[in-house]
Amino acid sequence: MRDQGILLDGTKIEGAFPVLVGAVANPFMKPLELNILRLAKKVEAGAEFIQTQAIFDSGQFNQWVDAARKEGITEKTAILAGIFPLKSAAEAESLRDKYMDMHIPERVIERIKSAGDEDAQKKEGLSICVEVIKKINGLDGVKGVHILSGGRESLVPEIIAASGL
Repeated sequence: MRDQGILLDGTKIEGAFPVLVGAVANPFMKPLELNILRLAKKVEAGAEFIQTQAIFDSGQFNQWVDAARKEGITEKTAILAGIFPLKSAAEAESLRDKYMDMHIPERVIERIKSAGDEDAQKKEGLSICVEVIKKINGLDGVKGVHILSGGRESLVPEIIAASGL
């Protein structure tokens, strides 16, 4: 489509149109070697950027980026780290239980729970979000972040300001 200007049904696309081809990756999928192999195949297939699932564990994310960098993948594509502001411990548990590719460590859930009431949990979720951004900002091989607002777009300016982006 991008290169020939023709849709799958054969319709010719009139005029120029810029298109970036991207793919998604889960930095927490095990084993790491298979994860990196899958990532490399996406890049070989033409992915110009990789958007990750939400990051709540910067340590494991760093290991994944290191492995991707060692394989030369970060030289060939832009990696955008997914960032998601959790609003409560209940939301974190629900996402973790409902989606296999959502890696939310128990320590993150406990930290949000221990914050207290609904408002305090929301603030703690935002704090965790900002901390993750600060930990991965400037990480060799990561070109930026993608804030997954979860329908809470009004939080995006606050996240950007608090994280120094």
